[in-house]
Amino acid sequence: MKASSHSEPTGGAALLAEDISVEGKLRFQGSLRIEGTFKGQIEGGQELVLGKRATVEGTVQADRIFVHGTLRCEEVRAQRLEIFPEGRVQGRIVVQSLVVHEGGILQAECVMEEAAQPRLVARHS
Repeated sequence: MKASSHSEPTGGAALLAEDISVEGKLRFQGSLRIEGTFKGQIEGGQELVLGKRATVEGTVQADRIFVHGTLRCEEVRAQRLEIFPEGRVQGRIVVQSLVVHEGGILQAECVMEEAAQPRLVARHS
C-alpha cells in the first residue's frame, strides 16, 4: 500500500518554516504546513501537515491532519488524522477517521466519533 503524498505543500498552503518557533494561538483557513516548532492552540483550516522535523504541542483542531513529525497534544480534534511512518502522536485525540501507517507511533486516548449523518428535510410546495 502506498502512503498518500501529503509530504509536499499543496498550492496556496501557508508554511511555518523549519527555523521558526512560535508560541500562542494560530487560526488558519485552507492548508498549513509546519516544519518548525509551535506551542499553543491551532484552530480551523482544511488541512494541517506536520513535516518530519515539526514539533507541535498544545491543542489542535483541523479537518484533516497529516503527521510526519511530532504532535504532543492536550487534545486533537479532526475528521481525519493520519500518522505516517516517521510520525508520533501523544495525548488525547477525537476523530472520525484514524490511519496509522506502519512505523507511526500513537500513544493517546482515542475517541472515535461518528460522521454526521445527512438529514432529509421534507419541503412542501
